[in-house]
Amino acid sequence: MTRWFRAAWRPAPISRALLVLAAVGAGCAGGSPGMPPAAVLQDEGAPAIHWVEEPAADLRRRLQAGLGGIEAGAGSVDSLLAALAARGYLEVTLCREAGGGWRAEARPRVAAVRLEISPDSLVELLGAAGEELGVPVERRDLGRMLDAEIRALLADCDEAGFPLARARFLDYTADSELVLQVAVDPGPRVWLGELRFSGQKTSRPSFLRRVAGWRGPEPYRASRWREVRAQLAATGLFETIEGPMLLVRGDAGPAGARDTLDAALLIHLRERPASQIQGLLGYSDRESSVGGEAIGLTGFLDVRLANLLGTGRATRIFWEGWGPERSTFLFSWHEPFLWRLPLAIDGALEHVQEDTLFAQTEWRGDLLWSPGSLWDFGIGWGRTRLVLGGALGRTLGRETTRFLIERRAAETPGELGWSGRGQLSQISGDDPTVRRLELELDECWAGAHWRVEWEQLAGLLTGPDSLLRSDAFLLGGNRSLRGSYEGEWRSTAYVIQRLAGGPRIDREGTWAYLLFDAGWLRDWDPTSGGLRGVAGSRRLVWATGLGLQAPSRAGRVRIEYAVPGGEAILRGRLHLGVSGAF
Repeated sequence: MTRWFRAAWRPAPISRALLVLAAVGAGCAGGSPGMPPAAVLQDEGAPAIHWVEEPAADLRRRLQAGLGGIEAGAGSVDSLLAALAARGYLEVTLCREAGGGWRAEARPRVAAVRLEISPDSLVELLGAAGEELGVPVERRDLGRMLDAEIRALLADCDEAGFPLARARFLDYTADSELVLQVAVDPGPRVWLGELRFSGQKTSRPSFLRRVAGWRGPEPYRASRWREVRAQLAATGLFETIEGPMLLVRGDAGPAGARDTLDAALLIHLRERPASQIQGLLGYSDRESSVGGEAIGLTGFLDVRLANLLGTGRATRIFWEGWGPERSTFLFSWHEPFLWRLPLAIDGALEHVQEDTLFAQTEWRGDLLWSPGSLWDFGIGWGRTRLVLGGALGRTLGRETTRFLIERRAAETPGELGWSGRGQLSQISGDDPTVRRLELELDECWAGAHWRVEWEQLAGLLTGPDSLLRSDAFLLGGNRSLRGSYEGEWRSTAYVIQRLAGGPRIDREGTWAYLLFDAGWLRDWDPTSGGLRGVAGSRRLVWATGLGLQAPSRAGRVRIEYAVPGGEAILRGRLHLGVSGAF
């Protein structure tokens, strides 16, 4: 079809121009009845070779275009290239022959890419029109307006199943107003008979098709494949995602429809190291009694194995030591799909040992649903066995029902954007019912030479007056309040702010930063030999320090030193960490 862009011209600023669209004709993507002989193509999939008499400026010219009608004169280069594009050829090379003519050679049909319209291409056309009208022409502003309208038209074609649409300027007229004629040729409708992937080394195509929600042949729709790109990116398994690109398989779509192209969709992937190992060691000579033990060293080891056997499955092994007799062990498994449903299952076993008076073992599972590429919603259930020593000498069995919500960063994880997590739990069984609410929000801003991270944590615990030690929030250390010991604070409510900002030192990602942590806590005061406690006083704690993150052969190294408020500079806490991906 041909569309007219009509702009009213007056000696007023260009912002007052009125843009009106009117359909004035129709075209056929496969060519016109008057197609010149030089543009007649072969029906077979072999490369097509044709001769034209018109010389070109370059000895070698490559064209990437969509489908277009034949508007130029017989035997012209433009008519030939448009005709080749109309039959699904992607790449065309023009070469000068010894006899003085030109040879056009097209590679086998593999795809078609729409021609993009640039505002700069309007400069010469609009300049001539301005001289004819005798008024100054704001060429770039009008060019951007027309470019936006044309892109909107092509986007509509994309969404309607015509991804090979093409738009180009035909002519203009100028009298009391400027009228630009633009041809928009939608081309054939595209029917997708196959989804292909390339470039991946580990991920199985069957897993990737499940991520894409592929159920078989379907009509092309642009928004559907934009969402698929986002879903693939949300898995965190791929460094780059290119495409989708159309591979033309034949001229006839379903039921032999001649106005529909049978195509395959190709997405090229480049996998990133998905598995990760992290280690952290914390040290301070500041004396502190936590759980009856003086702590100087703490640390953890976190091993995550992702995309096992190329199926998206993942497992995690985590161990953390808080002192001679206090530790946590966690083993979890992630199953990305439940049968053929877009539901994931997470299962975990966690054991916590705190001196000889308390041990907790929990089995839990979560069912997760992802309605889009960024959000996860889940419901979970867990069974806990508590062993209480000392004077109590009891074993308790409790059940936990849990609701979860998570929002991943829209940009590359750890670079830009914001992410959030929330969890609401109800714990019941042999002890009175307890409810826990935990929230976390991570935000990041980065430029070429700077970076700022802001983390916000909050939690609230409600239930009976006397709460078990395991129900209280355990705070402190590198993952909540830097400068303090891991697990130094037990709380029934808290709000924590963590801020880090500073310059990027080099292109490899070295980052030096100042850090500031502040937290409002409501203490859990122990009673009954330290196994039960009540809500106590409120306190404000804070810390400042320095940090450095840098790449190395062993992985990414992190060094942080933070000093609690009111302490001497040399009485802070040092954390050394390293993480590597493979």
